[in-house]
Amino acid sequence: MEILFRTKAESNQQQRETFLKLSPVRRFEKFLEMMEAFELFPVKNSGKRKEESGKRKGKSNFIIQIKEQSDK
Repeated sequence: MEILFRTKAESNQQQRETFLKLSPVRRFEKFLEMMEAFELFPVKNSGKRKEESGKRKGKSNFIIQIKEQSDK
């Protein structure tokens, strides 16, 4: 096992270069593996339980509305 001492920027650059050397298919597979691993991390309640209990029923953090511009 090798221990390397790098700055955060150097470490990020090395990780980026290693990732970009992978084929596009393998990059996507790694992305899916990462998303699966994130499910194992504990997180704070996202509000779903609040909605289920009725405290925030019908509310959300924000709403995106796309409106067409009328020709003038």
